[in-house]
Amino acid sequence: MTSSNASPTNGYSVFSLIDGVLSQGCNQEDPRVKLLREGVEHDAADICARLLNHNPASASVSAWALGFAQAKMMTLPWNNNVVSPGLSSGVAWTSTGSPGRFLNMGKVLSKNYRYGATIDVLPDNVFLDIFDFCLRDSTMPELEVIQHMRIWQVLGHVCQRWRRIIFASPRRLDLHLSCSYGTHVRRNLGSWPVTLPLAIDYPSSLSRLTHRDEDSIIFALRRTSRVHHIDIHVPGPLSKKVADVMRRSFPVLTHLHLAWDLDEMLRPSHGSRDVPSVIPSRFLGGSAPHLQHIRLRNVPFPHLPTFLLSARNLVTLEVENICQNGYISPEAMVGGLAVLTRLISLSITFDKSFVHDQTTRADPPMRITLPALTTLYYQGDSEYLEDFLAQIDTPRVDDFRIEYLAQEIQATQLSGFLDRTENLKLDQLNCAKVTFYYSYVQVELNSSRPQGEHEARLTLVVDGGWLDTQVLCVIQVLGQLAPTFSHLDHLDAHGDEVELSDPETDVVDWIPFFHLFPAVETLHLSGGVLAYIVSALEDPANSEEMVTDVFPAVHLIWLDDMDNHEFDKPVGSIERFLAMYAAAHRFPGNRRRHGRRVLSGVRRTSV
Repeated sequence: MTSSNASPTNGYSVFSLIDGVLSQGCNQEDPRVKLLREGVEHDAADICARLLNHNPASASVSAWALGFAQAKMMTLPWNNNVVSPGLSSGVAWTSTGSPGRFLNMGKVLSKNYRYGATIDVLPDNVFLDIFDFCLRDSTMPELEVIQHMRIWQVLGHVCQRWRRIIFASPRRLDLHLSCSYGTHVRRNLGSWPVTLPLAIDYPSSLSRLTHRDEDSIIFALRRTSRVHHIDIHVPGPLSKKVADVMRRSFPVLTHLHLAWDLDEMLRPSHGSRDVPSVIPSRFLGGSAPHLQHIRLRNVPFPHLPTFLLSARNLVTLEVENICQNGYISPEAMVGGLAVLTRLISLSITFDKSFVHDQTTRADPPMRITLPALTTLYYQGDSEYLEDFLAQIDTPRVDDFRIEYLAQEIQATQLSGFLDRTENLKLDQLNCAKVTFYYSYVQVELNSSRPQGEHEARLTLVVDGGWLDTQVLCVIQVLGQLAPTFSHLDHLDAHGDEVELSDPETDVVDWIPFFHLFPAVETLHLSGGVLAYIVSALEDPANSEEMVTDVFPAVHLIWLDDMDNHEFDKPVGSIERFLAMYAAAHRFPGNRRRHGRRVLSGVRRTSV
């Protein structure tokens, strides 16, 4: 027995931990969960026997249930029961009553319950299952690296037995040491087994690195044989040191997230500006066989295609904000991607100041296939994308997002690329949502009848600050993909805070826009853009025949300006527009009849 001066581990309740593990690991309707929650009313032997009736083949489950039920009952007479790292396994400390008093769980349970026993009755393999559940289910995604380490360290401090079980299964429990903000890496690394891998985790641009943090990063990076996870947002002065240290091989590295802080680099300092450090050709020793995830932001790496040839196990690749001194031609990029047969997600984005070096290709390009790719994201000019798409096939891609940084757009290769996919062929996409924002317009085409595992989705974003310009951009881009979208039966157009380039004219030519969608059956118009659309379509110059020509197949029109806060904008005559539409289609006065109908119940907040 240890001294009464021993203190609990930060009030960490072992019993609450196991309760949470079981609750997260099983469905709430699972009969085992219901039985365990009845532990306050039944003794452990009864609970165990009833559990065996539900799962007689699982001795491990019944043993777990026995220990858990007794632990649950143990918490009734004494709240805040915790296990102290200085105590032998099976002894608990309570803050109730005399703070210095220690209670033996076995004696207490024997006194209060016929079948009382300490939690030590659980075998090692059941404890291992509990720890595994805890580490997998209690980790928050945004704090994954540091949170994971804190949880297993808390468990490892409970008692010698738990510590032994944890360190005996480092692979299953994914044990690692995290070096992060404020940690004294030089001192802490000596307190844990040297076999544990390292995670270097300084990801936030909002947290400034101290001198100790910078020293810790370089110190940890030099332990190349142990580093398996790197996520660093690097300030300007440190980028050259990091690039130099990372010339060496990192044989167990699986995750690499690296970002240069351009804002700090471009901030004038003593009359000069730092230039982003270029990643050397021998980065990571020129080979990264175990690397699975790469994210580079603001990091010039012109030799990336060559490096990728040694990273054949990549699952995700994100190359963000490529600048001029890190330029990679479409041909070179495709050459590096050619070996990545396991790649699932690819993201390529360029700095807004980037200028594509256009060259004339003598021969048609040879195409590569990325068989596993499902997610593709691109941000940049259309010329680079056209050259890139002409050289790749991605049969399984079902989520493709493009953000064009210029209004002059070429999309002929995009059309052919989509035709070569299994899930993003235009005739498979039957829903469109066009959203007009203050500085850009977004077009999302998707299918309400998913073709693959996920809903297929094509998203196009075009810069443009005026509503009339945005409408023309949509017509230009979609018109290059197809003359009309005859398989599209649902159209949603929405926009708030929209403005015209010349407010005096108050004119947007919507007719060519709607002509792109001749088969639309359901039309939803909402937000501030509704007033402009209705005003244009109810113009006296537009006859009933033209209205019929614009919406030949519409069954339902839903007009909603509930989100329109621009009360001084022209609202048009919605009722007159609906009356014109009803007359053109020879609808009866009651527009809520079955079959073809127009929904005239317009929700308004502008009155």
